[in-house]
This record gives sequence, structure tokens and C-alpha cells, in this order.
Amino acid sequence: MVKTYTSDSYSGGNTEAVEKLGKFIVETTMERDNNGDFYSADDMQRVKENVAAFPQALKEDLTSDNNGGLYTTVVADFVERALRPTLVAEGVIKRLRISNRGTSAIKIPVSTLVTASALPDSGAVTYSSSADYSSQTVTLGWVYAAQKITMELIEQANVDLIQDQFIELGDAIARKIDSDIIAAMSTATPSDDSNSNYTALGTSTDLAYASLVTGITDAFTNNAMVDTILVNTTNWGVLLKDTDVKTALGFNSTQPGTIYPQVINLFGMKLIMSNQVGANDTYLIDSKRTGYFVEASDVKVFNDRVSGSLAQEVIAAKNYGVTIVQPKSVFRLKDNTA
Repeated sequence: MVKTYTSDSYSGGNTEAVEKLGKFIVETTMERDNNGDFYSADDMQRVKENVAAFPQALKEDLTSDNNGGLYTTVVADFVERALRPTLVAEGVIKRLRISNRGTSAIKIPVSTLVTASALPDSGAVTYSSSADYSSQTVTLGWVYAAQKITMELIEQANVDLIQDQFIELGDAIARKIDSDIIAAMSTATPSDDSNSNYTALGTSTDLAYASLVTGITDAFTNNAMVDTILVNTTNWGVLLKDTDVKTALGFNSTQPGTIYPQVINLFGMKLIMSNQVGANDTYLIDSKRTGYFVEASDVKVFNDRVSGSLAQEVIAAKNYGVTIVQPKSVFRLKDNTA
């Protein structure tokens, strides 16, 4: 839950400093654009991406009294854009966007495995008890990240330094989302194997090509159509050093000897690494059925003066929830564990 903020440094309320930061970014962007020769190619691309949502608004008179909302939105957009590229686990379950009207939870329908049958001449249709409608409640909550922005930085600093502060806020929220999604998958794959979706590989036994293939086979036995392999940093290195894995990667090359950039494909599945994944854990995921990242808000920004200082505290907050609706659509391998 995000605390309530009041402003004792600005008469305009708890977004005025954020508006000022946004205005500084917009003014500097337009000044650079007018100069024409100020940008490097990388600078130009970065600015185009960050202000793409505001092409008409940027042409308005910057001294107008009604632009406060624009400047606040610019800051929120910077944080949101910084958040998206660093999200890892959010891509391994479905993203569901809802309009939150003050609710703290919503119900998500839970589908079940349905079996097709031959239709009799009578045309009579029967339903198994497993086909009954059911739902799962997703708790929604706010998370936040905060940065201190000094008055010197607001008034005089280079725009890139301010942008970097917002990028840190986006990264922090992204790590929290990833952590929550991975924690939900861990809960859905208990070590007692009560959901038939957990295998301990044994003590002093690293993840290897053979155990990965066996795990994928077991996951498919649960009717999970595995399309993503999510590993921790250690197992990422272990797999890429495995001779059999390196041979398999050769079949996914764009050119001879060249592995796909950014996302490695193994057995036609995405192989993704995240330092949020627990030690010795590997997840085999059916991303279309496992669960939902329920996004109940965009990034919201607030500010307040830091007590006893001229610095401003800029807070970014986001409302969301995570749920796993089909536990057997994810399978966990635990290496070096009995």
C-alpha cells in the first residue's frame, strides 16, 4: 500500500515537482531538437522512443498553465518504458490488463482440461464434473520505488542524469514483478511433488542436457505445452557449457555458428535467464496456460520533499496481482538437491 503524500514545499500539491522534472525534460528535448546538431544517433533514438506518445503536446506553448498533466505523464512514461524491457518473468505468463476501480481483488476463471468425445446419433452432450466453472481470486496490491532528486539536479542538471533516475525506478519495479511471478510458480511446484510437477535431480547433480529433456517429457505428460525454459544465472552458464546443449543450439542458428541474439532457442523453446530465479531452480513453462500477470494500473508518480532536506523524493507506484491458474502447466527441476 502506498502511503499518502503531502507537499510542504510546493503549493501545487504532490505532483508539482514531478511536473517540473517533466517540463525540464520536454524543454531540453525541444531545445536539442531545434539545435539540430546536438544529438548523436543514439541520443536521437532514445528521445524519440521516450516521447513518442506526445508528438502534438510537445508543440504546445511550454509556458501554458494547463501543461502540468503532460509533464507528469512524461515522467510516468519514462518509468514505464524503463520497466518494460527489463521484465523477464512477466513474459512467461499471460498479461491481463484491467481497469481498477478501487477493488483489491478480482476473480479469474479457471479452465480445466477438456476431453473431446464422439457425438452420438442422439446428439446428447454430457459434461464431466471437471468441466464445471470455477474461479480463482487474485489479490491486487501496490508496489513502489523511490528516488531522491536534488534541487540542483532539477534546476540545472543534464536531462540524461534525470532520465537515469527514472530508469532506476522502472528497473526496481520490474525486479519486484519478476520476483512475485517466480514466487508464485515456486508455490505451484511444491517440493513434495503433490502437483506432480517437481523433480529433484539429486545431490551433487547439476542440470544437464539429459535431465532437461527428461523434465520436458514429464511436463508434457501433464499436458503442458512447454514453450519457455526459465533458469537462474548459474544454470544458464551450466547449460551453455554443456556439449549436447551446444550441439542442439547449432540447429537454432541464424547463420553458421551464430546463436539467436537476446533470446536463445533450445528445442524450439525460449531459454531465458533471470537472477530472480532461486538457486538450483529451472522452470519449464507453458506460457499460454500457466497463469496471469494482472496489471491494474500504469505507473503513477508522486513527490514529496525529503524531511530536513531540499531534495525531492519521487515515487513511482504500480498496482498489479499475480496468479497461477494451471499449476501443472509449469514444471520445476531442482538440481543438487536430494
